[in-house]
Amino acid sequence: MRVFCLIDDISAAGAQRQLCRTAVLLRQRGHQVTVGSYNEPRTLLPSLIAAGVTTAEVRGSSPLARALAVRRLIASVRPGVVLAFLPAPSFYAELAALPARRWGLVVSERSTLPGTPKHRDRLKRLMHLLADYVVTNSHANRAQIEQTIPRLRGRIVTIYNSVDLLEFSPGGPAFVGTTTSLHLIVASNYRPVKNPIGLAEAVSYAKQVDGATEIYVDWYGDDAWRAEDGSTYRTWVQRAVDRLGLSDRFRLRSSIPNIGFEMRAADALVMPSFYEGLPNSVCEAMACGRPVLASAVSDVPILVRQGLNGLLFDPHSKEDIARALLEFASLPPASRASMASASRYMAERMFDSDRIADAWETVLLAASSRQRSPVDHWIPPNGLPLDPEPPLVAGRSSGQAPS
Repeated sequence: MRVFCLIDDISAAGAQRQLCRTAVLLRQRGHQVTVGSYNEPRTLLPSLIAAGVTTAEVRGSSPLARALAVRRLIASVRPGVVLAFLPAPSFYAELAALPARRWGLVVSERSTLPGTPKHRDRLKRLMHLLADYVVTNSHANRAQIEQTIPRLRGRIVTIYNSVDLLEFSPGGPAFVGTTTSLHLIVASNYRPVKNPIGLAEAVSYAKQVDGATEIYVDWYGDDAWRAEDGSTYRTWVQRAVDRLGLSDRFRLRSSIPNIGFEMRAADALVMPSFYEGLPNSVCEAMACGRPVLASAVSDVPILVRQGLNGLLFDPHSKEDIARALLEFASLPPASRASMASASRYMAERMFDSDRIADAWETVLLAASSRQRSPVDHWIPPNGLPLDPEPPLVAGRSSGQAPS
């Protein structure tokens, strides 16, 4: 199978990293894969080349010019199927499909916006009717699309993110820390939706409630948002941290390539976002055998089971975030170790690369043959310590997936 993948850039950000990882998994299975992108950075270019994946630049300064450039590139690659991640690349691929196409088309949404979709978002989703399949990485997003555009029912598939379970692994005995201090890690870009100021306010509030428990946070990320005056959101966060008197406890750092090492050294990962799709940092922390303290948004309550492998909270409430932090801090070492083991156990069954690659192959092969038959849910094997057991990786609605 010849596959052309389209993404805005090939940086190490969540959706971009997942697209490149999917491309590598498909190449490892013998498929011919080309990844096209139209923006900088191209951080993952060396790893794609090393894996034997062909790369190409899409040129064009306007949406129409890019769509035409995508169409020309597709014609030169002559793929059996096109796979596009994120709204803009999916839109360009859908425009390139007009007025007719000889290749399969799979587009993918990677985040679940809360509330009722805006009119323009609904119009963009109507363009998905030009695709053979729409892939989401969360059941929450799938349910939202089905509700917004009922005509897409039957060709929306949920495929969870894959994780390199060797790179992200416990790497030794679980680190359980102490009950008098808490070392937390966050792996996310500096953007308002990721809620860094809310987390800082929660740490400050927890300090007021329980001054005996010292909470330390290391936030690793890149500057992904700028204000009109040119300042980065990270600057705003630093000002809030300084105002709260947390300069020695809430440390803002740049992203690093070996984030798994830092995850393994922390007591737990925190994910305080207001909304998400399927957060890579949560999946990777679970694979590292770390408990997770996270916002109860999107599919996160499937990944993080209250009291089993972590704790959930309301990201809009600093009091509730602080409650979760202090509750975790009060747990004895044996309880933290149990959460750590459960995280790894669940990660091995949810994010296994072979199972995820199987799901992608099934969808892409169906699209390349221009089939539009529903793709069945992937059901995890018996023994997953969840009750009840929901479908966790891929498929159409079977009455068991959360909606």
